[in-house]
Amino acid sequence: MCVFAERVQAGKLPAPYSDARAELYARCALIDDDEFARAEADGASDTALAARFSMPIEQIDAKRRDLRD
Repeated sequence: MCVFAERVQAGKLPAPYSDARAELYARCALIDDDEFARAEADGASDTALAARFSMPIEQIDAKRRDLRD
């Protein structure tokens, strides 16, 4: 999220900054879509997914929404 904030401030990414946009940026950078889909298909629980990707558990549902949208 800090990288996103720095890039917005530097003009490298469009403003405005928001926590929601920063969280999306972090999820995209830290959780590979294909790896996430494979782990889900293998039946990994939300707790296991959060641990695997070193993310707070509430970000797992958010990643699912990202992939649907």
